Amino acid sequence: MSSENWRDVGYHRLFAVVESRALSINALRGWLRDRDVGRVTIKKRGVTLDADGLRRQLRLSGSVEMTLVVTRVCNHQVCLVVRPG
Repeated sequence: MSSENWRDVGYHRLFAVVESRALSINALRGWLRDRDVGRVTIKKRGVTLDADGLRRQLRLSGSVEMTLVVTRVCNHQVCLVVRPG
């Protein structure tokens, strides 16, 4: 497959990173609340984290929906705020 056609594969999804931040529940909660986020889709890569537990801890009540990717970078858990690319 040529590099120009990699987007044509049907089993993956492309995301653009909007924000990257250390995984701190309180800081993330405030950041999401400031942006009126009420629903999050949480994707995990390489971490042992309970996505439903994180969602409950965030206690969101806004009207915007966002996607979060929680992963490890240099042995630190980070949260990437992404949007479909």
